[in-house]
Amino acid sequence: MKTRYDRRSKTSGFKEGSLVHLSTAYSHATISRVGKEVEEDFYESPISPDILIELAETMDNEVLTAMITPLMKDWPNTYTLTKAVAEELIRVQGRGLPICIVRPAGVVASYREPCPGWVDVRNVFGPSGLVLGVGLGALHTLLVKNSVNVDFVPVDIVNNIIIVAAYETQNKYASGKRQINIYAATKSRTPAPFGVFNAALSNEARNIVTSKTIWYCFGITTPYKFIYRILTWILHYIPAVMVDGICRLFGQKPRLLPVYKKVSSLSSVLEYFLKNDWVFQDTNTLSMYNSLSQTDKLIYNCDLASVNARELYYIWAYGVVRFIIKDDFKLRKYAQRKQTVLKYVHYLILPLYLYALLKIALMVVKIILHVTKIDSYIF
Repeated sequence: MKTRYDRRSKTSGFKEGSLVHLSTAYSHATISRVGKEVEEDFYESPISPDILIELAETMDNEVLTAMITPLMKDWPNTYTLTKAVAEELIRVQGRGLPICIVRPAGVVASYREPCPGWVDVRNVFGPSGLVLGVGLGALHTLLVKNSVNVDFVPVDIVNNIIIVAAYETQNKYASGKRQINIYAATKSRTPAPFGVFNAALSNEARNIVTSKTIWYCFGITTPYKFIYRILTWILHYIPAVMVDGICRLFGQKPRLLPVYKKVSSLSSVLEYFLKNDWVFQDTNTLSMYNSLSQTDKLIYNCDLASVNARELYYIWAYGVVRFIIKDDFKLRKYAQRKQTVLKYVHYLILPLYLYALLKIALMVVKIILHVTKIDSYIF
């Protein structure tokens, strides 16, 4: 039966070329599959694509949200859910066509091409936002398990996988094979826990710290939400309110509080992926890479196992400083001296700051107890 989103012509004669649908490794990394394998295969869609399109085009946002919410029980957000639905659309409407699906994990800066560390500025709304926040001395705490195997993949190797997948899809179609293949672009064969990422930023990346930092670069990670919220208030919101208050006194626009609201929003988006891990099968991708000639393997490297995680993270940090912060590396010595000064200031002020918070907290408790006694006496 021809559905409302079917745009194919029955008489169209396809000759050359192929279509690569770019999905995400997390399209079916659902809550029920945490710690389990996610295969390079189609899974059941949470809703029919045709029905979802119909709802989106006919319902207002509030009604649509109310109808979609029950489907979100196994998905962390609408992004991954709609990616899963899009894959179902490809499965249904792509039969008999030269189509494949590529599922990359968290795409970050380039590893080698066009140059080490290249990253698009829009990546700050994704994983690079973490590197940016730490690098500027703005992000000091994160809700994450250091033992979780995070899956960050460089954009240039993902691009290679897309190119080679398109080539292989066309070749298979020409030979009569009409199956829609899925290619995972992940590092599950060479997993790296978040602790490696944390160590790379704390050690190697300090050599390329930006001169535009606003405070000493440090970070505290915790898997416990209660502790994270306390640290967020102590290290982010309270200092932001104090600094913005001083800015208002001098007639300047508040800056830090809006920044920390964005940091909190980014942290909440990434929380699900930084506290859980999955084993992404990449059999199809590995087989595709092994089918290449030795020359093509060099030109179109599709093997994410060849990526050294710690090296990638260092290159990534460099890319964020160069292409997003756009810092002048001629000021590197000044930046390092600035960090040294900020380090001493930080460790001098932090105990006094924590002591003041403790005294204020004790004072508030005494006032509450005093008011409670008065109320008890009156009644």
